[in-house]
Amino acid sequence: MMVAMEPVRPSTPDDVAFASYGLELAEAIDAALPGWIATSWTRFGLQAPLDTVVDDVRAAIVGPLRALVAADLDDQRSTPLGVIRNAVPILSEALANAGVEPLVRDEMLVRLEPDDVYGLSPASFADLGPDVAEAGLVWGAAKAHVHLQRRRRAGTDS
Repeated sequence: MMVAMEPVRPSTPDDVAFASYGLELAEAIDAALPGWIATSWTRFGLQAPLDTVVDDVRAAIVGPLRALVAADLDDQRSTPLGVIRNAVPILSEALANAGVEPLVRDEMLVRLEPDDVYGLSPASFADLGPDVAEAGLVWGAAKAHVHLQRRRRAGTDS
């Protein structure tokens, strides 16, 4: 009886560096969450949110974010920004509970992000702060490099 095995992926220095940059990005995002959430609140004239909102967001995204960046590049089915955007419903619910009226949004934004009624979804890592922007740039460059190196090796091995 044959047992299906996972493909063995090379663990090159580039793969190790990519994983390290992913961890740095996850840590930068985690550190930036309270500021990003507070900025979201002050945009609507509210005081900084309760710690429970920050805790709820962290509980929802930090574990999946760390799992994503720890996964092999070929197994990553989302992006860190995609994971962060999973916090938007939590933040939206808290703003609604605080009595904040949803924004009037452009038709295109409504189609792209129908559930983001407060315009909270980050468009880039820079929306979370300069440390996240820098970590995201490094991680993205490393991801592109590893991807290209793997495709080149695959092309020469065939």
